[in-house]
Amino acid sequence: MAFTHGKNATCLMGAFDLSAYLNSITVSRDIEVADTSTFGTSAAVPRTFIPGVNNGTISLAGFWDGTQTSGPDERFHAQIVGDQVITTIGQGLSTIGNHAELLTVREVKYEIAAELGNAITIAVDGQIDGTANHGYWLHAKDTAETNGGAVNYTGVNTGLATISTIRSTLHVLAFSGTSATIKIQSSVDNVTYIDRITHTAATGVTSESKVVTGLTVTGTPTVYIRAVIAAGSVYTSITFGVAGSAAV
Repeated sequence: MAFTHGKNATCLMGAFDLSAYLNSITVSRDIEVADTSTFGTSAAVPRTFIPGVNNGTISLAGFWDGTQTSGPDERFHAQIVGDQVITTIGQGLSTIGNHAELLTVREVKYEIAAELGNAITIAVDGQIDGTANHGYWLHAKDTAETNGGAVNYTGVNTGLATISTIRSTLHVLAFSGTSATIKIQSSVDNVTYIDRITHTAATGVTSESKVVTGLTVTGTPTVYIRAVIAAGSVYTSITFGVAGSAAV
């Protein structure tokens, strides 16, 4: 049994790391069920149900900061228009292999609260648009890469014997150079890797979500995934967080 302290929770939205402004992050999932119990059912027979539609939401809370372009107030005001925002949330540090939630979120509510004697606080509600995907960090968002060229990062064991789908969320938080291309690869043995997702080449701060389906990858015994900076990338420094998920 291994518990995790909440102090290291991570929230990346778009090309911004909002973790330092927040003190509460909640990801909620639920599924509708329809009652199919019928008349004449005896008291000894339990009610029956069939599954309906999945739903997911996020709730964020923290402290107000009005810094232009980078502060949370600027970000959350810009996002309240309802557009999709690429979001990755981690329950711990963004260390490679730690768990992450890969999401596309539409912000639906933004509150600012000021009280005498207390710091100004903020609260944000978001609707998850599509599937909430449980995956792993494939590169730590706090580590700037200064290699200047291709880099292969550590592979992560998905624990799955066979996969058909790989998703990835990428958040480039800072960049200097010409361009850098982040790829997600898979391996059946953590030795030989094959490209599965190629993110759009980054030339500045950006975010992107991509998915590939229809794969048939069988591990020996399990499948691994990893992130790489592709050959041909030319940069001085890139700070980014990237997460990946795999599904049967």
